[in-house]
Amino acid sequence: MFRKAPMKINEYLDYLPDKPGIYIFYNSLGKPLYIGKAKSLKKRVKSYFQKSQNLSTKIIDMLSKVDKLDFIVTDNEVEALILESTLIKEHRPKYNVNLKDDKRYPYIGISISENYPRVFFTRKTTNKNHMYFGPYTSAQNVRKILDILQKRFKFRRCTGTRPGKKTGSSCLNYHINRCLAPCIGNIKKSEYKEIIDIIIQFLNGRRKEIAKSLEKCMKLASSKRRFEDAARFRDRLIAINDLIQKQKVATRYKLDIDVLAIALNEDIACVELFTIRGGLLLGKDSFILEKTSELNKKELLTTFIKQYYNSTFRFPKEIILSTNIYEKELIKNWLRAKRGAYTDIKVPKKGEKKRLVELAEKNALIEITQFLDKEKLEKIREKSSLISLKDKLNLNSIPYRIECYDISTLAGSHSVGSMVVFINGVPKKSHYKRFKIKDISARDDLSMMSEVIERRFKKLSYLHKMDEKTYKYKKDDKAYKKKYKEFNAFDLMPDLVLIDGGRGQLRVTKRVLKKFGLENISVIGLSKKPDKIHLLNKKFPLILPKNSPALWLLERIRDEAHRFAISYHRNLRDKEMVTSILDKIYGVGSKRKTKLIKHFGSAEYIADATLQELCDIRGIPYKVAQRIYKYFHPF
Repeated sequence: MFRKAPMKINEYLDYLPDKPGIYIFYNSLGKPLYIGKAKSLKKRVKSYFQKSQNLSTKIIDMLSKVDKLDFIVTDNEVEALILESTLIKEHRPKYNVNLKDDKRYPYIGISISENYPRVFFTRKTTNKNHMYFGPYTSAQNVRKILDILQKRFKFRRCTGTRPGKKTGSSCLNYHINRCLAPCIGNIKKSEYKEIIDIIIQFLNGRRKEIAKSLEKCMKLASSKRRFEDAARFRDRLIAINDLIQKQKVATRYKLDIDVLAIALNEDIACVELFTIRGGLLLGKDSFILEKTSELNKKELLTTFIKQYYNSTFRFPKEIILSTNIYEKELIKNWLRAKRGAYTDIKVPKKGEKKRLVELAEKNALIEITQFLDKEKLEKIREKSSLISLKDKLNLNSIPYRIECYDISTLAGSHSVGSMVVFINGVPKKSHYKRFKIKDISARDDLSMMSEVIERRFKKLSYLHKMDEKTYKYKKDDKAYKKKYKEFNAFDLMPDLVLIDGGRGQLRVTKRVLKKFGLENISVIGLSKKPDKIHLLNKKFPLILPKNSPALWLLERIRDEAHRFAISYHRNLRDKEMVTSILDKIYGVGSKRKTKLIKHFGSAEYIADATLQELCDIRGIPYKVAQRIYKYFHPF
């Protein structure tokens, strides 16, 4: 069937350039639906609307929702590939294949620009002055690696650009032999840098080279009767050898390769990655790709390589695959530009490399089976929790949408409220809301809860009166689900409202709902120690057994609301503390405040900074730096 292009796109088709670049299809709300790369933008985009093209069901469905087209011309196809990978990661379009939660993969960061660099866990890779290793799939494994390295090499773990506490005294880590204490001058900069260099080489996989270099340095120092230096090198050599022994030998040869194998099942795929450096298996990671129906292994592996190597900071000499990929030469050129050296891509036919690919393939199949089993178990558990909750609370129907409210305050200052939403027992983070308490006179929890509930349900009351039909759909009705996606958090009626508190908070909430004609909404309270469920129609609270699925779900929702409120409260408090201090200094406006906070991270480190460090910040004149320094060092 011929696909007619929408009017807005039709105007573009004849004017599209015959040049490489990327194209973006948008829906009527201006959200990207699909991002693609093209050698010729004109030919590629036009092909979507030609009768001869046999497109997948997914692409046909995407084209039916397209409202607008945009494109960016690049100098060559390699640039287009880089831009495509970056934009897919940033926007996560609905019809592109995406790495599951790829924005949240953990990394190891090293602040190499600092005098005494930190080695730390991070999920952000935006600081150009830091070196990153990853991505890893397990945060737990990253923390284990950091813990092992810290025990062996005793690098500092304190935050901030300068080591140590404001008081100038050493921390507990030094006293338990877990830090070399650069904060009190216990180690020279050059010696500390040697340790960081060893860690960098270790994370890059050059472990045997480090051992040989340390052994050479130890013997040289010993021959020159520098016994203290020799002992230092010996300790580091022992640490590295201990770490090497824990590695599994993967090959008989000193290979520097990445092994990639893919497995498919249902609507997801799993790519297994073996990282082999110097013949040692340094790591095994499993990556889940979503929205993979109607795509073959070749397409999926091509997509994975683009997304993974656009995010990673480690590149092998060779990549071996379980199946071939598209655009192999283009990807090789792109990797050469990123690595600064040639990277080969092969599908081995025999020998040890073939054995490694087969081993990775087996692991991918196991991982995908475990992932699907885990998802099914979670769905069963969530469903059983909701059914149990309905029965225990005597509700008319299963609570499809549960909203929970919590208040966070400290002596009446920076009071905030939080609203978290769970749909089918799963958090819906796009519907979370934060409330900054406006009524300054409201110092008690009940008044603050009343304000939050009123602000939340005021709009809903109006919508409910205007369009009662919206809420008469059954929860499993397709029309309801379609309409549901168009609403924001405040437009939807909850099936159950959970309040973090006792009968007082419960009465206040019910009073506000009655005021807006929403008294039919089920409301319960959950108090702590022990957890009791409060109901207005019952004199005594309901106490469920600790292993109850219903209680497990309520506790999970309550704890999430508490976490969300606390994080907002802390942000406001910290921001005000830093702002109020800097506001007192003449010449420090909003822009300079931002620069200082961005550079130092907190008021404590600004106070601890030297005059030279303040002067080094671009945009802070010498006179202003002097005023800041004198403010924190009046004597």
